[in-house]
Parts: sequence; structure tokens; C-alpha cells
Amino acid sequence: MLINKGAVESEFIFPGEPGGYRWRLRINDKQHHKVIITISEISDFFTKAEKEKEEVIVTFEIKKKQLSTLIYFQLSKIAVLLEEKSYRDRRRGDFPFLQYKEFAKHMN
Repeated sequence: MLINKGAVESEFIFPGEPGGYRWRLRINDKQHHKVIITISEISDFFTKAEKEKEEVIVTFEIKKKQLSTLIYFQLSKIAVLLEEKSYRDRRRGDFPFLQYKEFAKHMN
């Protein structure tokens, strides 16, 4: 996570059709061990519009360590489920095993 490497702000998008969801993570200015997360719905992700419509769905605050722990256990769950053939066969996407293992080293 860029936030854990010193970045003040980070953002990523889960694209959908036609819209998607934008996650913004920002360090709390006064309590640097906390992150403010804002999740917004984007109306049209695939157009090159200068300013797509965006509606904030939720904003919340969480400790960086808690967020890292939640992400770690979610990835761990997916990694274990992918060991099961029927689960793996229906999900042909690439799971980032190398990045997961590197992340896991920092969590243990």
C-alpha cells in the first residue's frame, strides 16, 4: 500500500460498465496512524469526459494497521479458495501471488 510507504494520498478505481467505483485514501492530517477513505460511484468510467459524474457513497476513517490487516485476511481467504479446483476454474483472473507473498512478509 502506498499509504504505508509514506504517500499522503492514494487512489484506485474498480471499473464497471459503464461506471465504476473510485476509492480515495488520505492520511488524517492530525492523526497520521489513521486513513480517511472515500468511496465514490463514477457514472461513466470509459468515456474521456473531462469531469465524469461522481457521487460519494461513503466516507470513513480507519487505522492504517487495521486496514492492512483487513486487506491481508481478504487476500489470504482468496488464496486459500483458489486452491480448490471448482473455485479456481470459475475464476480465470490473475491473483497477484507474488505481491501477496511480499505483503504477507510485512504482516507477520
